[in-house]
Amino acid sequence: MILTTHYLEEAEAADYVYIIDHGEIIAEDSIGQLKSKYAQYQLNLQTDDMKQLILTVNQKELTYQQPNSQSINVCVKNAQEALKVLNAVQPYITSFESREGNLNDIFMTLTGKEIR
Repeated sequence: MILTTHYLEEAEAADYVYIIDHGEIIAEDSIGQLKSKYAQYQLNLQTDDMKQLILTVNQKELTYQQPNSQSINVCVKNAQEALKVLNAVQPYITSFESREGNLNDIFMTLTGKEIR
């Protein structure tokens, strides 16, 4: 069965996925393989001590974005790595959220834009 969709959450259960942008196949594989290649695990860390949190994250040589003065978003390969980061930054965070990478992250990584 072949399913075409712009709703990426519908495709999460597929066995095999082709990602197409402007009529061209830009990636193809199982969801798991695509996630491991293109969609990192996401951590949002909230803090009252941004200076120390960023210092600790930089020491771990991690990629992060700072959406506001009280939190940063950190990308890691998987949940096991996320646990290591959380242990390292635990003294400096007030709370956190985490999520696994998804098809939207894959599409963003491959095309530089959100699904339209």
